[in-house]
Amino acid sequence: MIMAVRRKVKTVSKEKIIPKVRFPSLRTKTKFRSVEEAKKTAKKLELDFDKAKSREEKLAIKRKLILASNRADKRAKKRDISAVKKREYQEIAKVYRIAHQQMVLEDIWQKTERPAIPD
Repeated sequence: MIMAVRRKVKTVSKEKIIPKVRFPSLRTKTKFRSVEEAKKTAKKLELDFDKAKSREEKLAIKRKLILASNRADKRAKKRDISAVKKREYQEIAKVYRIAHQQMVLEDIWQKTERPAIPD
């Protein structure tokens, strides 16, 4: 007599697939459908950057813009898309790159004066 052995199936939690967002401002999704949508998203992220309370949150927003720019560049380099779509992806990458450059972090050393070195 042969008995079937039941194996336990491992389930993956949603947190491993989609990690929790640390900052609420990062819930804004980056869009790649059109240049106009990318501009709207970049504007929204710029507003979130201005409202951000901590340096970590500001860095996370800047990182998100760089990743979006890189993703659009990568899509533009694909061979199986039309020339029109390639140009559109290049413009989207440019939008996100410019938005990133406009966000300036205040340096810690700029806020305080360094003490003069005694002679």
